[in-house]
Amino acid sequence: MRGQVSQFLLMTKRRLSAAGKSSRRIKFKRAPRPASTIPAETKYALALTSMIKTGGRLVEDIILSQLDRLIRIGQVKADSDRRNDAGWPDELARMVGDFRQRFERETGSRFEQALQEAESETNGKNMRSFQNQMKKMLQIDVFSQDPDLPFALKAWENENRRLWKNVGEQMIGDVEGIVSREMAAGARRETIAEKIMNRLGVSESRARVIAVDQVQKLQGELTRRRQVQSGVSHYKWRTSLDERVRPAHAEREDVVFSWDSPPEDGHPGQPINCRCWAEPYLEDLI
Repeated sequence: MRGQVSQFLLMTKRRLSAAGKSSRRIKFKRAPRPASTIPAETKYALALTSMIKTGGRLVEDIILSQLDRLIRIGQVKADSDRRNDAGWPDELARMVGDFRQRFERETGSRFEQALQEAESETNGKNMRSFQNQMKKMLQIDVFSQDPDLPFALKAWENENRRLWKNVGEQMIGDVEGIVSREMAAGARRETIAEKIMNRLGVSESRARVIAVDQVQKLQGELTRRRQVQSGVSHYKWRTSLDERVRPAHAEREDVVFSWDSPPEDGHPGQPINCRCWAEPYLEDLI
């Protein structure tokens, strides 16, 4: 890495000299704001919430449509003195297994497509934004190649797969838990159905948060890698300059940080739902 950085610095100075610029006297312009990640966040969130809605449809088809039958099975067992090994818990477990298989089958490929699209759009815009920023500040074209970038992207993909699997498993587990508890308490069908649908709403909200946060985290990590790969060791913290910026981040506006020494909650984009960004700090580079 150090050899690559030194080569970049030497190349930059040569280009500045060829352009008639003094590296000691150059005054850097402020970098333009990176391209917005909102389009990628929105599409990713819509894809994930659409898959949760698919889960809701499967819940209605597989479980809610059979609630009356489950309740009747429970009533027969309660009124009978003989053991009923094929009671409603066994029926519910069978339904949940069916639900899990169908949910994975109907959403698996859709999730992978949404994941790849979010990654591709974010990575492409980040690369173009970085090149635009450096050209604006240095008045030269800068091309940075990171041989480890595919591994970083794969790590991001795997984390998203883990998060999505957790969303699905928690949704399935919560539905099973609601039915089990309410059935044991003798609740009516309407009560059980209402609680299940409310829980699916929670899953949709969580899917939206994950989509937005993960795209922002990818944006922040790509920015870090491209700047460090190009020899940029520090950055200026930039915020969205609106009322949604958390107070601790508003205090960091225009403050210089080292990529080797992040703030307590991380670099821009790393804290959950952080919309801040890192402006390349070039004074110590040249």
